[in-house]
Amino acid sequence: THGPIGHAATRAYEDAQGNVWIGKDEGLFRAGATGLEVVAAAIKVRSLYSDRDGNLWVGTNGDGMYRFKEPAVRMFTTADGLPNDLLMTAIATHDGAVWTGANCGGITRFDGTHFQTYKEEHGLLNSCVFALAEDLNRDLWIGTWGGGAFRFHNGTFTQYSKSQGMPDDRVTSIVAARDGSVWFGTRGGGVSRLRNGQFRTFTTADGLSADLILKVFEDRAGTIWIGTRQGLDRLVGDRFENFASVPKVFVNPIGEDRDGGFFVVMQ
Repeated sequence: THGPIGHAATRAYEDAQGNVWIGKDEGLFRAGATGLEVVAAAIKVRSLYSDRDGNLWVGTNGDGMYRFKEPAVRMFTTADGLPNDLLMTAIATHDGAVWTGANCGGITRFDGTHFQTYKEEHGLLNSCVFALAEDLNRDLWIGTWGGGAFRFHNGTFTQYSKSQGMPDDRVTSIVAARDGSVWFGTRGGGVSRLRNGQFRTFTTADGLSADLILKVFEDRAGTIWIGTRQGLDRLVGDRFENFASVPKVFVNPIGEDRDGGFFVVMQ
């Protein structure tokens, strides 16, 4: 456990080299044997991801996107081609590209040289993006605030909203699971699983501690964990069970290290 420095952590991520990175309101930190070392102060971290070349990508709330490549740091903003500097999520896909999701700015693909943004005029009918995931078929899934989820396949967007079985059109967390299913955490409708083209929604009636979902997380063993406003739940069989050792408060599962450590933020 690392002692508190200012406000609570919002993200934790372990890269391929075994470095554990912590995102806090005060900036980006790296966990070491003696505690947390400041890597970049005063940036508000929203997402952490590393690409196949070992670069760490950091999406921020208002400061654009940072690439940490030893020993240099490069910041990307609207001046470089991003639609705005409010980046809610970022992932690296199988082809080495980095995708970002912007708050009402759509999704942007960066190939190392150029940015390409997709918004309403390209078929992404809601550009307020809060979550991204890549599934086993290498399709990109986009969670939006108000438009449900979208699948991006071969240049075409397909919408999954309430009319297609989504319980809530505010999708803020997506996990493309190892078994081929895709999980969607919503702001007030519980969590939905899309498997073989069919939706199954889990709510408090199915064991969830609350229907307001903060984060969906899959661990290395394939277990699905849900952070809600009332604690931490895990899928056991076909129902969720509350993880009793975690208080019944806002819980956000933010990462896992190679030694089996599990990181959560409680508020």
